[in-house]
Amino acid sequence: MADSLPKVSVVTRGDKCTEHYNLVESFLAIIYLYYVIKNLFWFSPLKEREDFSKLLLWFESRAALFQR
Repeated sequence: MADSLPKVSVVTRGDKCTEHYNLVESFLAIIYLYYVIKNLFWFSPLKEREDFSKLLLWFESRAALFQR
Protein backbone atom coordinates (compact mmCIF):
# COMPACT_ATOMS: atom_id res chain seq x y z
CA MET A 1 0.00 0.00 0.00
CA ALA A 2 2.86 2.46 0.79
CA ASP A 3 4.24 1.90 -2.70
CA SER A 4 0.98 3.08 -4.29
CA LEU A 5 1.08 6.49 -2.53
CA PRO A 6 2.70 9.39 -4.40
CA LYS A 7 6.23 10.27 -3.41
CA VAL A 8 5.93 13.82 -2.03
CA SER A 9 8.74 15.15 0.08
CA VAL A 10 7.85 17.59 2.82
CA VAL A 11 11.49 18.65 3.06
CA THR A 12 11.47 19.79 -0.57
CA ARG A 13 8.49 22.04 0.05
CA GLY A 14 10.12 23.35 3.20
CA ASP A 15 13.33 24.03 1.30
CA LYS A 16 11.43 26.01 -1.33
CA CYS A 17 9.79 28.07 1.40
CA THR A 18 13.19 28.65 3.05
CA GLU A 19 14.66 29.80 -0.27
CA HIS A 20 11.76 32.21 -0.68
CA TYR A 21 12.31 33.66 2.80
CA ASN A 22 16.04 34.05 2.14
CA LEU A 23 15.30 35.93 -1.07
CA VAL A 24 12.82 38.23 0.67
CA GLU A 25 15.24 38.80 3.55
CA SER A 26 18.05 39.73 1.14
CA PHE A 27 15.74 42.10 -0.73
CA LEU A 28 14.68 43.82 2.49
CA ALA A 29 18.31 44.11 3.60
CA ILE A 30 19.18 45.87 0.33
CA ILE A 31 16.27 48.28 0.76
CA TYR A 32 17.32 48.99 4.36
CA LEU A 33 20.92 49.64 3.28
CA TYR A 34 19.68 52.00 0.56
CA TYR A 35 17.75 54.10 3.08
CA VAL A 36 20.65 54.15 5.55
CA ILE A 37 22.99 55.49 2.85
CA LYS A 38 20.34 57.93 1.64
CA ASN A 39 19.94 59.32 5.18
CA LEU A 40 23.70 59.66 5.60
CA PHE A 41 23.84 61.84 2.51
CA TRP A 42 20.79 63.78 3.67
CA PHE A 43 22.44 64.65 6.99
CA SER A 44 25.73 65.73 5.42
CA PRO A 45 24.55 69.30 4.59
CA LEU A 46 23.48 69.73 8.22
CA LYS A 47 26.83 71.38 9.06
CA GLU A 48 26.24 73.98 6.36
CA ARG A 49 23.03 75.22 7.97
CA GLU A 50 23.16 78.43 10.00
CA ASP A 51 21.42 76.82 12.98
CA PHE A 52 24.04 74.09 13.28
CA SER A 53 26.14 76.02 15.83
CA LYS A 54 23.05 76.61 18.02
CA LEU A 55 22.12 72.96 17.75
CA LEU A 56 25.64 71.90 18.67
CA LEU A 57 25.60 74.16 21.75
CA TRP A 58 22.23 72.73 22.77
CA PHE A 59 23.55 69.16 22.52
CA GLU A 60 26.68 70.05 24.48
CA SER A 61 24.63 71.63 27.27
CA ARG A 62 22.38 68.54 27.42
CA ALA A 63 25.39 66.25 27.51
CA ALA A 64 26.86 68.29 30.37
CA LEU A 65 23.65 67.86 32.35
CA PHE A 66 23.81 64.07 32.02
CA GLN A 67 27.48 63.91 32.99
CA ARG A 68 26.86 65.43 36.41
